[in-house]
Amino acid sequence: MSTIEDRLRAAYQAKAEQVTDERLDHLAAQRQQSLLDGTDDWWDGAATSPLSLFVGAVAGADEPTPLDLGHRPVGIRHARWLAPALAAAAVAAIAVAVTAIATSSDNGKPAPRPLATRVTSPSPSSSSSASTSAPAPASSTAVAGPPYLPRGQQGTRSQVPWSAVGPGWRLLQPQNNDWSTTDRHLYLYDPAGGRYLITDRVPAGAALAGWSPDGRHAMLTDRSGLYQVQLRTGSVKQMLPAGSVFVSYTQPRGLAFLAQYTDSTGTWRLSRYSVDGSLELDYPAVVDGHHFSSARPLYTLDGTELIVPAYPSATLLLGNDGHFIRAFQVPSGYSDCHPVKLWTAEAMLERCSRFSNGRGLDALLVQPLSGGAPQVLTDAGGSQGDGYVDAWQLSNGDVLLASDGNCGDGGYDVLHPSSGTITALRGPAGVPYPLFIVAIDRDLATFFVGGSGCAADHPNAHTLVDYNMVTGRTSILLQQLATILPWQTPPL
Repeated sequence: MSTIEDRLRAAYQAKAEQVTDERLDHLAAQRQQSLLDGTDDWWDGAATSPLSLFVGAVAGADEPTPLDLGHRPVGIRHARWLAPALAAAAVAAIAVAVTAIATSSDNGKPAPRPLATRVTSPSPSSSSSASTSAPAPASSTAVAGPPYLPRGQQGTRSQVPWSAVGPGWRLLQPQNNDWSTTDRHLYLYDPAGGRYLITDRVPAGAALAGWSPDGRHAMLTDRSGLYQVQLRTGSVKQMLPAGSVFVSYTQPRGLAFLAQYTDSTGTWRLSRYSVDGSLELDYPAVVDGHHFSSARPLYTLDGTELIVPAYPSATLLLGNDGHFIRAFQVPSGYSDCHPVKLWTAEAMLERCSRFSNGRGLDALLVQPLSGGAPQVLTDAGGSQGDGYVDAWQLSNGDVLLASDGNCGDGGYDVLHPSSGTITALRGPAGVPYPLFIVAIDRDLATFFVGGSGCAADHPNAHTLVDYNMVTGRTSILLQQLATILPWQTPPL
């Protein structure tokens, strides 16, 4: 065995993803293949743009021709929270397999420390104005990078520049616009807006649920079980039967995946499987006196630790082999907390609930994974008065906040941490209030115009509009609802 194969085998054995010898040999044999090594420059200078989040869209070239699937069946459920992959992932670890792979008890109830001290909620009127103009034209600035397809053109799976797949790429499954059914097509979109058909044989009714961090696999779910697509070949294989709930792929490369199920006693259990469907580990049902809840666990960036929601009153940090590391207790003044996502490599974002003036209020806290008191990101009531349930960091230092609720009952605001103030998000021109975001990829938000109760009578109904919240760049992505999974990138 060559020196590089020895290093590859030793490094992988040190990782916690339980890679088998068979896959190691396969990787060594294929080490000359191009690995995924995309760039992170597709935001068109977002970090240095003088444009505000609140100035609307930028006028530019002619409006791009919307993509047309050639079939417009009706159907699909509400998709506000169809951005499951917004959980953080590690792109930095993707291209290291050939040369080297880095190896990667606080039981009290501390009060959280404030992070933003001067928080002002937006007035309801500031977010209720609706624009009636058409979606603004896309910026004429070209997307730098490999020879992508022109916007609106469709290519085949064999045309995908696989070595360039990375930040800015998205996996997309069209859905029908009455919120009831999914499409059998699966597409890969490049940063310029061209798309590539991966397969048109998705199992009927199966919905896109996960994209592996190395970009090679996607998971779909339906009532009959879990199905995995090998993106480079388009092959589809059933992985688990009905009753299994997909959680996520492992980090940092996605060489395995997590699934939940309930055992014969009704207890929630967690298991890890290799990408070929072999069981690697059944996690214990009870750890340090705590039972796993049905909420989804989160991986740390290097994949060696797992954040697991549990009860009573704790979130657990476990090793990838299931051993107990610590419990994060609910801080003083709150009734319960649930992990939302990784916020940084060393901290997670928690949603914590409390009662204020007789009503429930959600706050967002940043909890260090090393333990200790969390910091309050925001505990403001927002325009709805019941707080915020999710947040996303933007490249200009601001934070997008999401209120709870469906169309017409909820919304999006922006926290400016430097001042502690909160202002209402103004969406792109042509996207009426209430704003309805189906996916977020760093600064890029994809808005859906149309649907039951969500501006269905608007002339641009049933349209997906991409809007860079920092640069203002706007373009039409698709005239149909879709599930969109962005390439997983680590927290800012």
